[in-house]
Amino acid sequence: MPLAKRVTKPTDEARPRLKLLTSGATGVGKTTSSIWPNGYLIDGEHGSDHYDNLLAERNCGRKHITDTDELYRELQLLMTERHDYQHLIIDPITVFYEDGQAKWTDRYARFHSEKGKRDDLVRASMQDFGPGYWAKVKREQRGVINVIKKIDMNVIVTAHEKPMYAPGGGFQVVGQTYDGVKGLDYLFDTVLRLVLVGDKRVAYTQKDRTHKFPAQFDYDFDTIRKLWGDSLTQASEPIVLATPEQVARIVTLLGVVTASEAKSNEEWADDCLRRAEASEWSEVEEAKVVKVIKFLEARPTTQGEPPCQTTN
Repeated sequence: MPLAKRVTKPTDEARPRLKLLTSGATGVGKTTSSIWPNGYLIDGEHGSDHYDNLLAERNCGRKHITDTDELYRELQLLMTERHDYQHLIIDPITVFYEDGQAKWTDRYARFHSEKGKRDDLVRASMQDFGPGYWAKVKREQRGVINVIKKIDMNVIVTAHEKPMYAPGGGFQVVGQTYDGVKGLDYLFDTVLRLVLVGDKRVAYTQKDRTHKFPAQFDYDFDTIRKLWGDSLTQASEPIVLATPEQVARIVTLLGVVTASEAKSNEEWADDCLRRAEASEWSEVEEAKVVKVIKFLEARPTTQGEPPCQTTN
C-alpha cells in the first residue's frame, strides 16, 4: 500500500474519551473533585466513606477494592456490560501499585530465603530483587492498563504524590510526581497536578495530548466539561470480547498452522495481542478475533493443507 494511502482520517463515528491522571498532596481534594455525575468510583482507601450524600446526589456507584485481581474483574464487567455510568474513577491507583509490589516482594523474599545462600539472604533482607522483580510488578498492572485503554468511559485516575529526583542517581528533589508504576503517565492523554491555592483547587497541566486544557485552571467537573465539550457525558457502549469457543479455536489453529514464515507462532501471537492491547485472547474484541480466525484458517498446516473452516 502506498504511504500516501495509509493516513488515518477522522470519522464521525469517533468517540474520544478523556483519559486523565491526577496527583496531589494529601488534603488537596483528589477524591471529592473526582466524584463526577454518573460516575463509578473504585475506592481503594475508603476515602469516600464520608461522601455518601455527594455520591447519591451525583448518581454515582461505588465499590471498595484494594486487590489488583479484583479490580481487573470489576473493570472487565464495566467494559463489557451495559450500564448508565459515564466515568470510571479509580481512587487512588497507588493502592494497586503497592498491592502488586507487596505480592511480588513476598514471593521473591520467600524464594531467596529458601535458597539459603548468602547473596540470596542479603537480597531477601534488603528486598533488592533486580529488574526481574520490577517486570513482574509491571505485569501485575498490565490487565488493568489494557482495560483503561479500551473501555468506552472517561477514566479519571488519582495517585498519591511523591518527590521527583534529578536524574543520575542523586537525591536532589526537583519537583513532585505521581506515585505509581513507572511509565503510568504514558497511558493517559492528560496528566494534571492538583494544588490548593487559597480556597481554590488549581490544576497544573503536566501533559496534554488533547490540546484542550490550559497550563493551569480551576479544577472541577463543570470546568472540565466546558473544556472537553458535550461528548464528556455521552453514554457508554459495552465492548464485546471473544467467546471461549473462539479462544479455543485460535489455540487449536496455532497448534496446527504456520501463522508466519518470518517468526514463530508464539511470537506472531504475542505481536497480535500487543497490537490488540491485550495479554490474552479472551481480552480481545470479538470482531478482531473473528479476523484472526479467518486468517489462520487460510494458512497452511504443518502438513501443507489448510485447516477446516468453522467460522462464519
